[in-house]
Amino acid sequence: MLAVRQPARPVRDIETADLNVPEPGLYRTKLVKDGPWVPVSITRMCACTVNGTSWNVEHTWQPTCDRFPHVLRCEVDGRVDDIWRYWPHVARQRLSQDDYDLLAETIAYERAHVAGSPYDNPRRPVDLARSASLI
Repeated sequence: MLAVRQPARPVRDIETADLNVPEPGLYRTKLVKDGPWVPVSITRMCACTVNGTSWNVEHTWQPTCDRFPHVLRCEVDGRVDDIWRYWPHVARQRLSQDDYDLLAETIAYERAHVAGSPYDNPRRPVDLARSASLI
């Protein structure tokens, strides 16, 4: 059994977050009550000209882009989804890059090596009575 460090509890003051305006960043959420934490990434996407060429390529927005995009992309557990299904709930659950990477790596490891992992189906609540013993 792989012993991994649990991600630090996010520190987020709800009064500093505007729930009407999604912020790009890294977050975590549970897809169901008592489910496992899954990573959420909100990024600003841009389709500007790249490296002075005449063709447009969708990529993550950077300050060097020639236009400011208004499109936000929300990835939940590696799948693109509607940002408004998650934004009000993830606003309090901001993560650092290290904690986001740890959560994503833990999920990938458990899906590959642990039979019956809660991450196999994160939309199902975790039932500790049916889970394998840690001892």
